[in-house]
Amino acid sequence: DYLYRKFTLNPGEWMSVKKVQQAFTDFSQSEIVRAVEHQWIDTDEPDVRDLEIRIQEISKLRLAMRLGYESGEGLQYALRVKEYHLGGLGHSLSYESNFSADEQLHLLRYEIPETPKDDWKSQFILAREVKLLSRLELENTSNIFGLSVGTKDKTHRLDHDLFYKEDRNFQGQEPSIRYRFNLSKSHAELPLQPGKGLGYRIKSTLASYLEEDGLYYYGDYRVGYGFKFGGSLMTPWTRLAHSQMLESNFSVPFADRYFLGGAKSLRGFGEEEISGANGQGGESLWAGGLELFYPVHKWMDGSIFYEMGRLYNGNLETPLESLSHSIGLGMLIRTPVGPIQGYFAHPFGTDEIGRVGLQLGTIF
Repeated sequence: DYLYRKFTLNPGEWMSVKKVQQAFTDFSQSEIVRAVEHQWIDTDEPDVRDLEIRIQEISKLRLAMRLGYESGEGLQYALRVKEYHLGGLGHSLSYESNFSADEQLHLLRYEIPETPKDDWKSQFILAREVKLLSRLELENTSNIFGLSVGTKDKTHRLDHDLFYKEDRNFQGQEPSIRYRFNLSKSHAELPLQPGKGLGYRIKSTLASYLEEDGLYYYGDYRVGYGFKFGGSLMTPWTRLAHSQMLESNFSVPFADRYFLGGAKSLRGFGEEEISGANGQGGESLWAGGLELFYPVHKWMDGSIFYEMGRLYNGNLETPLESLSHSIGLGMLIRTPVGPIQGYFAHPFGTDEIGRVGLQLGTIF
C-alpha cells in the first residue's frame, strides 16, 4: 500500500537533514504507519535528486489482550480492539473491556485525527464501570461521557479531559462535571517496570457535584527512579493522593475515596483490601516501595520488593489504620507473545501466608 501526503518545502529546507528526520519521527508517532524508510535517488539533471519514501501502513485492526490471576481474586482479563482509518485518514475507534471478581469496565473511544500543524489528538470517550467491594456488599456503577485532548512524544504524555460522570451506589445518584489534567513521563505506572531514569505521573481533577453544589479537588502524584546497583537495577517509588473539599461541607463521596492493595499497590494484600476501619476507604493515601531487579537470563529478570502504605482522613492528618507492609519476590519473562509477570508477596500483620499473582500479555 502507498500513502500520499502533499506538503510544501520552503527554500533551503530540502537540505535540512534534521528537519527531514523530525518529519519522519512525527509521521511514525502518528500511529498511521509502523515503518518509514527513505533514500535519495540521482536524476539525469546535475545537482538534482529525488527523495523516495517507502511507508508500511499499520494494519487497520489491532488487538491487545492481558490475562492475570491473583490468589483470592481469581482470573482477570483486559481486552482492547482498535480499528484505524474510520471515515478517513487517522480516524479510529477502540473498545476496551476489563473484568475481574470485583470490577468490570467497558470503554469506547472515538479518536479524531490531528491536523498537519498540530500534535494534539482528540477523542470522545463513553464508558461504564462497575466496582464491587464484595466483602462489604457495596457496589458503585459509573457512567462516563466526555472529551479528551492529549499529546505525547517518546517519553512524555499530556492529557486534558472534560467529562460528565454519574456514580450510583448506596449513597444514591451522584452526577458531576469534571476536568482532569494528566502528565506522565516514562514508567509512570506502579509498580515500576525495569527501566533507568525518572518516571512520574501527575493527575489532578476538579469535580463539581451537581446535586450537592460542591467543588472538590483530587490529586494523585506518583514518582520513581531507576538506577544501576552493581549489575542490578534499583527502583524506589512513592505515591501520594489526596482529596480536598473547596466549596462544600459534605464528606468525600464513596466513589472518589482511596483504597490500597492489589497488583498495582501493595501486592501482599487483596484488591482494595486496605479500606479503613469502616471499609469505605480514605480521603488521602501515601504508599511507597523499593524493588531490586536482577538479571537471571537475557529474557528473564527476577526481583525482590518491599512495599508499604496507609490511608488517611483529611490531608495526611488522621490515619485510619496502622501502616501496612508487604514483601515478596517477582519475575519478568519476555516472550514473543508479550511479557509474563509473576510474584509472591507476604503481608505483614496478618495470618495469611501470602498471595500469588500472574499476568500475561501487553500492558496498555
